[in-house]
Order: sequence, then structure tokens, then C-alpha cells
Amino acid sequence: MMAAVGVTLASYAYGHWYLISIETREVKFQVTTDNVIGFDLNRTVITFGKVQQGGAASRNTNISSKISAIAHIRIEPPALAEWLSTPQYIIPLEPDRPYQASFTLDIPENATPGNYTGSVTVVFTRKMLWD
Repeated sequence: MMAAVGVTLASYAYGHWYLISIETREVKFQVTTDNVIGFDLNRTVITFGKVQQGGAASRNTNISSKISAIAHIRIEPPALAEWLSTPQYIIPLEPDRPYQASFTLDIPENATPGNYTGSVTVVFTRKMLWD
């Protein structure tokens, strides 16, 4: 996992607000495309096991924060982002209330058999009033 701190500025109609990045977490994901089906129950990475071309698989994971925050989800590399999706890419979080994020992987019919890896990055931010 990787941690980083940065500042992003934004302005709103009734005052000045800014978003401050408080933490960044990167989780690897992996899938093998083949003409057989398999699964993987590893809970430390988002793994989909073996998925046939034209097939799909889903995994769930909890995202939580000890403070009020906003989680921004990014999937890399862009080519695999076309295969992997989540219904919500910006998630408001309340303290100690986990959000169950679901990820669905759709393998194209014409995908070349092999191993594919990427990452799901979650950037946690807080909205702060700028005096």
C-alpha cells in the first residue's frame, strides 16, 4: 500500500471550499483469462481467479474511514478500466460506517488468454472551508 498527501483546491458558489487529500491507498487486482473457470478467495488483493473470454466476475470490498471523508476510486491502467467497473466512483464516507464497494469485471469475447493485472486506487479527501 502507498500513502501520499497532497492538496487540491476547488471553489463553490457560496464560499470557498477546498479538498485536502488525507490518504491514498492502492490495491492490485488480477485476473487470468482462459477457457476454464476458477476462483480465488484472497482477501488482501482484488483477485478474480480465472474468467473465460466473454465471462464476468464480481468482488466486493469494504471502504471505511475513521473521519468524515470522500473516497475517489480510480482504476489503472486505462485499458483494463474498460473491463473493470464499479457503480460509484465518488463515495461519501461517515466515520466508522463501512461502504461495501462492488467491482465487476467483464472480459471481452476477443480477449487474448493470459494474466492481466492493474490497480484500484482510492484517494481519501476531506472538504474544508477556506477562510
